[in-house]
Amino acid sequence: MVEVNLLSDEERAPSDTSFSSVASRNIPFIGGVLLLLAAAGIALGLFVYRSNLEARIEKIDLDIAGATESIDGNVLSQMNAFDHQVMNLKKILDSHREGRKLFLFLESHTLRQVIFEDLNVDVDAPTFSASGRAASYSILAKQVSHLESLPEVSNVSVSEIALSSEGGVKFSLKAHLRPKLFIK
Repeated sequence: MVEVNLLSDEERAPSDTSFSSVASRNIPFIGGVLLLLAAAGIALGLFVYRSNLEARIEKIDLDIAGATESIDGNVLSQMNAFDHQVMNLKKILDSHREGRKLFLFLESHTLRQVIFEDLNVDVDAPTFSASGRAASYSILAKQVSHLESLPEVSNVSVSEIALSSEGGVKFSLKAHLRPKLFIK
């Protein structure tokens, strides 16, 4: 009898069907399935989270509506009016001009040998004029030079310079200031 074999030698060879062999040939497929399962799990988790969040928002809205209904309309309108007053007061206070920064500024930028005896401030201009005493002409010149070097001060002018009977030099000084020194 003649034996006819339609399979080639490679096809007749026993194939390796072990798990590691099958897994190594199907790694891309297994990775894709795992990614698909992870994405489906994340989508399901987000759906559940969104549903829970929407339910909580709806409950809070109902609580707010119930609280609003329990407040007398007159009280509610008074509360709204008070809120508007507070907001307007905040705007006013934020733009309120005050001299505290100017005094701190002058204290930190006045030489030890200079004494301001009289100070006048015009916040609308904004300028200040001062009269005082300096230990010497050179100290007065250093004070004026220092003030001119500051970005917050401009147009410094000195007048009425004279020797003081108490010692040193009497003077009058005038300067323009940046408005930020007067705003909180």
